[in-house]
Amino acid sequence: MVRGMWIGLAVVALPAPAAAKEQAPEVLKRTGAWIADYDDDACHLAAQFGDVKNPVVLRITRYEPSESFMLGLYGRRVSSTELRTKVKLDFGLSAEPIEVESVNGNAGKLKALWVSGVRFDNGWSERDGNAPALTPEREASISGLTVTLQHRKPFRLDFGGFGKAMAQLRACQTHLVKSWGYDPEEQASLSRPARGRQAPAQWLSASDYPMQAVRMGHNGFVQFRLDVDETGKITGCHVLDRTNPDDFADLTCKLVARRAKLEPALNAAGKPVRSYIVQRVTWQVAS
Repeated sequence: MVRGMWIGLAVVALPAPAAAKEQAPEVLKRTGAWIADYDDDACHLAAQFGDVKNPVVLRITRYEPSESFMLGLYGRRVSSTELRTKVKLDFGLSAEPIEVESVNGNAGKLKALWVSGVRFDNGWSERDGNAPALTPEREASISGLTVTLQHRKPFRLDFGGFGKAMAQLRACQTHLVKSWGYDPEEQASLSRPARGRQAPAQWLSASDYPMQAVRMGHNGFVQFRLDVDETGKITGCHVLDRTNPDDFADLTCKLVARRAKLEPALNAAGKPVRSYIVQRVTWQVAS
């Protein structure tokens, strides 16, 4: 049994394989209002599409002010017997869709898939460092999302207006940072964010995998926030999201808080200030 662990997992754009003929997607209209959820640890934006007998629910989750987000799709259309599958996503802001890997499972009684590190402009990754900012005007121009699952007819979620919904999400992100005890304006204007002196992948290793989780074949992820003071010292580790059963959250925070060596954030004037780092760890047992 091989134990694996990834930290700061993000979407990687893969070249789309050549297809004999693209099928026209089935269009699913939005059937209700966009709903913004001001969670204590994240901001969610959700809507339902299609008929009541076979709907699809889309949920966008951001754990901090960022261009990237977690995409969740729920309903029978996305059911899979595989833990991970390839899926194409296209929000219409790039010339080509991207093919990414989804994690599949259940959310209560609903079938679900999740993709982390998604951006509306498809091919950019936050890790590129030079990914362009998405203006509110570009976000408002998004009319829908086309989803193509392997060996299935694609479907398109018709957003029917997106500008006001995204304004709600941005307002939630500002509220979120403020609720953590930070000045949103100062954090948005940092000349340098808080960062690790070593690569985040060095904070944890495969040997840290809990033996009970190995025996049970448990996989999971932990989304967490590190609070960092003006000297680079970690003053807190807060779990923002995690999978159930929970084998990893406490262990992740304990080990990262002990091992991570950080540099403080710098404000617009170059002065060290309090800030935070949000990271995601995926723990997976592979054969």
